[in-house]
Parts: sequence; structure tokens; C-alpha cells
Amino acid sequence: TYMSLCLDEHLARDTDVLFVEYAINDDWRTPNAVDNVARRCMERLIRKALNFPNHPAVVMFNYWSPWLNKGQFWGNAESDFAEFSWYYHMPTLSLKAGVYPLMAANVSHFKIDRQGGDMELFYLDNFHPWGPTGHRVMAEMAFHLMLRTALGLMLAPLTQADLATARTPLPPPLAPNNWETG
Repeated sequence: TYMSLCLDEHLARDTDVLFVEYAINDDWRTPNAVDNVARRCMERLIRKALNFPNHPAVVMFNYWSPWLNKGQFWGNAESDFAEFSWYYHMPTLSLKAGVYPLMAANVSHFKIDRQGGDMELFYLDNFHPWGPTGHRVMAEMAFHLMLRTALGLMLAPLTQADLATARTPLPPPLAPNNWETG
């Protein structure tokens, strides 16, 4: 993961919320869910971001392309990334969980068969979401998470104990000796 090496050059250290998306680009045919080159880099990126001064909320946003996966639901790095989400208590958004049934049914605005007008297609090409449809869905998913979080905080504001827990040092890395400083 390129960003693991130069995170400080591309992201303000006072960030409050960070969306991380690599499921479309990272190899998903790895022999081990966390202890391989691609996943070790991802874990260091996550650990660096979580240790920023504001302890930002890091959200794993998993993108999916039916062309890369030959239409299969399972074919991307999302299941590996779930291990990190669970371990570091990060929220996760899954594009395929949200849209796969609509794509399989070839519903307008979720079409992947390249038939129909541009406004009916989800992807601009085989990999990149189309702004009026694909990007809109992704933005709505992020907005929904932020709205649910805001409403939850209104109903149950953070306590001093919650804030202290948020400042607790990270657990050891999942992959052996995969410290963010090394």
C-alpha cells in the first residue's frame, strides 16, 4: 500500500475522519489474511492513521467491481480487510453488500451490462463508479454512516470513560512485528 509510506505527505495530521479504500486494488488471492506484504502495508497504514493526534475515526470503505471478480460476490480483498476492521474496531462500508442484488437484477442506475443510457450505468468503465450513479451511491453510504453516528451521539453522548477508551494505546499488530514505525 503506497499510502502507508507517505501518509503524512498526503493527509493532514488533524484529520477527524478518514475513509480508506483499497479492496479494489489490493490482491485478494493472498495465502494469509493478514501476514503478507499487501496486508502488512495496509495494517501499518491503519495504525499510523489511528495514532494521529486527533485519533480519527478510520472507516474501511470496500469498493467492488464485478468485472475484476467475474461477477462473483466473494472476489476482492474485503474479507481480509474485515479482520483489521474487527481488530481495530473500525466501521466498515461494503459496496458489494449494498448493491450486488441490484446489479444482479440489472436494476436501472445499477446496470453493469453496458446497455442503456449513461444515467442507468453504475460504472463509467469496468472499474470506476460513474458520478451520477456509482459515486452518488458511495457518497450516500458514507453520509448514512455519518448520520447514524451523529444521531447515536445525540442520544448517548460520549462519556469521559468513552474518551479515555479512545485514547487507549493500540493493541499489538495482527501481523507479527508489524509496527507502524518500522
